[in-house]
This record gives sequence, structure tokens and C-alpha cells, in this order.
Amino acid sequence: MDKNLTRKERDFQRHRGEIMEVAEGLFEKVGYYETTMDEIAKQAEFSKGSLYNYFESKEILFFEILSEKGEIFKSGINKRVNEAITLELKLNALIEFHLDYFSKNVGFFKIAQTEKYNLTNFTQKKLMISLRERYFNHIERICSIIKLDKQKSEEESILIASAISGMLNGLITRNFLYEEKIEIERIKTFAKEKILKLIG
Repeated sequence: MDKNLTRKERDFQRHRGEIMEVAEGLFEKVGYYETTMDEIAKQAEFSKGSLYNYFESKEILFFEILSEKGEIFKSGINKRVNEAITLELKLNALIEFHLDYFSKNVGFFKIAQTEKYNLTNFTQKKLMISLRERYFNHIERICSIIKLDKQKSEEESILIASAISGMLNGLITRNFLYEEKIEIERIKTFAKEKILKLIG
């Protein structure tokens, strides 16, 4: 939290975070559609009226949680990749963080994937724009790693980055959909082996 904020602003941010945490748990447990602002207020120990001082609607609250998770993913993966030195270590850091982050948040992302169609057309469009922007930023981030190999052309770097992103998302989605999960460490090992072969 920003230390330059006033106490009132810090309290606002803290309460906002508490509401988001409660809402995320409810969305994951009962789904977006079944979750009500009444229940969020009750579990967060706020009056329903005061809840609307922080979020105008359940839909905005849902979108804000998704946006925050996207920002956490972006800053976390940048930090891990920047700390690594070689191309291989940077790719391993990216794979580790990507798979760890989504596996730890699998419940919420599963709900987000299945229930996003309950959002209004306006919010669906806003969500799609946000996801598209995040996707291209992620591809650029992977490209910047691939380009450490000076022999790779721009086009080849983009194709490899797209393949890596697709593989990681596919492996996580597999665990979304199947009851029988594959251990995350096994998935990491598999991804590292295949991706290293991919970059040659």
C-alpha cells in the first residue's frame, strides 16, 4: 500500500481489499450468478449501503478482482524473469510463475471462464479488450526472452512465444476441466523440457 496515502485513503483501500477477498471466495464457492451483494456485505461485515461506496455493482466488483489478478500476474512474472540471467533461466522462471500462479487461483479462474457470459454485453466487451491487451503484453514479454537468442528472427520469436503461451495455458486449462489433476511439478517438468526443445 502506498505510504503517501492519507489514513482515510489507506482505510478505504484496506476495506476495498477485504470486500474483494470475501467476494472472490463467494464467487469461487457458489458462482458469480448465485453470489449476491447482500451475502458479500454480510460476510465482509459491511452494511449493504456502505458496500456500494466501494463498488457500484457486483459486476464491477467481479471485473475489478479479475483486473487485480491480471496486474499481480504481470508484476510477479516481470520480477521473476528480470531476476534471472540467462535465456534458459528466464524461461524457467516464466514457466514456474505462470503455472504456480494459475494453479493457486484455479478455482476463481474456472468461475471467471464459465460465468463471464452472465456479465452484461458492455462488461463482456470491456473484459475481452482487457484480456486481449494482457495476452499481447504477455506474448511481447516472452518474445523479449526469446530474442536473447540472436539467431531468432522477429517472426520466429513471435511464433515461439505464441506456442509457449498456448502450451502453458493449455496445461492449466486441462487441470480446470478434469477431475483427475496432474501434479503441478510434473506439469512444470514437462513444460520446461518441451519449451527448451522448441527454442532449439
